[in-house]
Amino acid sequence: MKLELDRASDVPLTDQIVTGVQTWIRSRAAHPGSRLPSIRQFAADYAISRFPVIEAYDRLVSLGYLDSRHGSGFYVSEHARSGLSGMGTCDLSNAADESGHLLSQLEREGELLQLDSGSIPQAWRDIDALGQAIRHVSRSDPASLVDYGTPTGDATLREHLRNRLAPLGIVAETQQILITEGASEGLDLLMRYMLKPGDTVFVEDPGYYNLYGLLKLHGVRLVGIRRTASGPDLDHLHAMLAEHHPRAFFVNTVFHNPTGSTISPPVAFRLLQLAREHRFTIVEDDIYADFQADPTDRLAALDQFEHVVYVGGLSKTL
Repeated sequence: MKLELDRASDVPLTDQIVTGVQTWIRSRAAHPGSRLPSIRQFAADYAISRFPVIEAYDRLVSLGYLDSRHGSGFYVSEHARSGLSGMGTCDLSNAADESGHLLSQLEREGELLQLDSGSIPQAWRDIDALGQAIRHVSRSDPASLVDYGTPTGDATLREHLRNRLAPLGIVAETQQILITEGASEGLDLLMRYMLKPGDTVFVEDPGYYNLYGLLKLHGVRLVGIRRTASGPDLDHLHAMLAEHHPRAFFVNTVFHNPTGSTISPPVAFRLLQLAREHRFTIVEDDIYADFQADPTDRLAALDQFEHVVYVGGLSKTL
């Protein structure tokens, strides 16, 4: 393995090493099982500190390019060329950069509907109706304009949402429901509550770029699990669980973004079994629930919130 590292570049050495090793593996110059130089040897060969090498190797392991074998070193993963790290809508190695979409999607103008987000085109926004609604609230409930609301959200709205979940088989009490500004804020709150920097989380490959960006902003390690037509690839998930101990697995149940697939009942049951066995939490992102004419099983309905946190939303429907 021969890499070109530029110490004068604005690109951090860690990123240069990650990109260089990925290119080396993808070029088929390396075979699965090939051993990489030790951290100490790599640092000596390129006359750099060991710290960027440690971080780069760690990132390459989390991306599925390398396997770490205790006491032996680092090796090219058996899955390195099988698409594990090639994310359909966002390469995980660049997920931090993709977080820019969180802001850029709000700046789009014109009459085109962006199907990858819940942002409504300016030309579609009914300003008159919104103004009328605000005036109605100001007349009927003026205190709500100046007083703090409850942290969990309006009780009447939470009761309405509880009733909307019932046809999906999800039994939730009103006090279990928390209203946020959108699914992205809900996911962000969950990350703040559940995760700390350095934790490992599983995400679907390919998956939703906003989710990758949020997770990278929280400083966690992302491991991609291949998505198939029936849900997460269980064989791949088994293999990754043997190597990693994730705190959470973020999953689209229905109409997965971007493949459009829906989790089948056998995959759902096995996924819940694995969550119990390996003690990780499933964050079920069901943002497209309203588009499914004949509801299928939700993980939250099967699990009744023992190992599942359910996230829904209304913006896509609207």
